[in-house]
Amino acid sequence: MSYGFGNRTVIDGLVFYLDASNPASYNSIADDKKWRSIAKDISIGYFSPTSTPSFSNNLYGKKAINFAGSSKAIIGTIGVDNLLDINTTGTITVQIVFATEGPEGEVWIFASGNNSSEVLPQYAVGITYTGVQTANIYHGGTTTRVTVGGVEYRRYDVLTVSFGTSTKVYYNQTDLGSHNTIPINPISPGNLWQMAYNPTRSTNFQGGVNAVRVYNRELTAVEVSQNYQFYTQKP
Repeated sequence: MSYGFGNRTVIDGLVFYLDASNPASYNSIADDKKWRSIAKDISIGYFSPTSTPSFSNNLYGKKAINFAGSSKAIIGTIGVDNLLDINTTGTITVQIVFATEGPEGEVWIFASGNNSSEVLPQYAVGITYTGVQTANIYHGGTTTRVTVGGVEYRRYDVLTVSFGTSTKVYYNQTDLGSHNTIPINPISPGNLWQMAYNPTRSTNFQGGVNAVRVYNRELTAVEVSQNYQFYTQKP
């Protein structure tokens, strides 16, 4: 089964899913250090951050993992079957729902395949909110920056990036095109994934993350729009 709220969201190919508004993914009563991937029947499992971002019932209007003021990212292991390994799946799509507290340096909101020193992930997605507002896409040792528009602080937006034969980028429902300049050569992943930290720049994300989804395929524009509509309506 999936905890994707039935047919309201896309579940085909979903391999990793954290959702601050889903009690199956987060239980604030039990232990706010424990977050669980709830994608399909295979769970990457519980993980405990080394420094605890807090849970918020109402951060900028949504339930969220609250990184405002947090000094460290969430870090977890990749887990069973290499579900987050682009070499295994061929294509990976990362979709994040986030709101920033204010101006940001170059942060990675989600990164996978980090080595033991938390540096040089296999791929990462993030944002910069200083001057020109850009989506940051990291793969194969290269960061590509794609300009996005209409960004407001403390407003939840959806960034979707597919890594594969071409790198597709969507911001909310806007198709920002394919970016073949991003290297798609397979690289060896490490054994960690993390949220809200860019170790190459020692930069922490300041804001809220409502949900993170990873698919083992590319999403269509219709599917991106379907998820976006769901995210804007849920708590």
